[in-house]
Amino acid sequence: MGDEAVARTNWSALNCILTVSYGIPFIFLNEYVTIYIKDVIRMFNFREVEGTYLDYKLALEEGKPKSWLKSVSAFANSHGGHILFGVTNDTHDAIGVKDPQADASRIAELISTRISPAPRYQLSTFPSDDGKGQCIRLSIQNGPSYPYYYAADRVREAYVRHGDRSELASDFELNNLILKGMNKTFDSMPSSKKYTDVSF
Repeated sequence: MGDEAVARTNWSALNCILTVSYGIPFIFLNEYVTIYIKDVIRMFNFREVEGTYLDYKLALEEGKPKSWLKSVSAFANSHGGHILFGVTNDTHDAIGVKDPQADASRIAELISTRISPAPRYQLSTFPSDDGKGQCIRLSIQNGPSYPYYYAADRVREAYVRHGDRSELASDFELNNLILKGMNKTFDSMPSSKKYTDVSF
């Protein structure tokens, strides 16, 4: 398949291509009707800067796991995304983690105990640049049980993704997430106003 080949609605075939080639489930582009393979590859180029869908973490940071758990909340509340452990934040060098199996188990445990409700996610590994170690890829899907809270340390906070930052949801964003979790919108909410009370 050439670089300019177009995938039209055949998501299962494209999912196989991405999973085999990159070990990444195809979970974020199902809203598009037409997409070029080269654009999909570019989207999963982990040498790119941190952004809406991507976070780099050199280590698990067990002493302060909120530093990445808030990104789990943000990705789940926004458009999904990836957190890469064992990759430097500045140069994006994949140097690996010390114990991939232990770190993966700890990641799953912390998500289970500190993110509520439980988000949909997948854990996988990819080789370090020198080929001697392993990095961890945490892929978080968005929704559908919005909002997703960081619930620990005596706080219960919902985060959203703004560019390359995971930030506390504003009151307006949180209300939108609550309605989204109920499959509702502000426009669909009942109003106390009558039609006869409104003039145009």
